[in-house]
Amino acid sequence: MSPHTIIDPYNLTISLLITLAWQLVGFAIAWTLQFDKITDFTGGSNFFILALITLLTGNSELQSLSPVSTAFAEGGGGRPAGALQNDC
Repeated sequence: MSPHTIIDPYNLTISLLITLAWQLVGFAIAWTLQFDKITDFTGGSNFFILALITLLTGNSELQSLSPVSTAFAEGGGGRPAGALQNDC
């Protein structure tokens, strides 16, 4: 499978744009509704989104290292987000 170049070959620009848009949307919702838990959700789910995008558009052919590293990235993002969600 050939890599999908979205904007640049390493998907850094699209990752930046997705992160900025996702965080700004989360901040706007939190500011409008005066609800702070949405920022914890957007911060943690950003890891999931970026890990999946880089896995699906990357240069690998879904060899064993790519899904494993994606799972670790998602676990690394999910653990702090879960801790922030449970913290009252």
